[in-house]
Amino acid sequence: MEKQPRPWYQVLARTAVFCVLLNWALQNPALAGWWLAAVQRLAAPFAVGAALAFVINVPLCCIEARMDGLPPRLRRPMALTFLGLFLIILLSAVVGVLARSSETMEEGRSDDRVYIPYENALQMSGSRSVSLYQITAVSR
Repeated sequence: MEKQPRPWYQVLARTAVFCVLLNWALQNPALAGWWLAAVQRLAAPFAVGAALAFVINVPLCCIEARMDGLPPRLRRPMALTFLGLFLIILLSAVVGVLARSSETMEEGRSDDRVYIPYENALQMSGSRSVSLYQITAVSR
């Protein structure tokens, strides 16, 4: 079935509406910006959901392909369950490692040392000769 071309008056009407809306937006940029921000606030959750669905679909298809013994109705829910469990285990492992590494970071330990090349230290101090070999830095 071939697609029928639109009648000329529909194309002309749509073009006229677009031109009127463009003229209004150019004449009232503050109001048009507020309206576009409102549309963005409404559409943002749908865009995030679509992106998540697109990204999650790839591993789900791989997991589903390996579930030959299950009935077709159970493949997607089981794959989603396995993926959810995997993500929970992965996140808890990452959070555990980060919590453990933050406990070992204390002031004055070896992770606070910074080694600066001799030439850079001279440039930073603004002198040509070294009279003191200790630099104290304070973070803000």
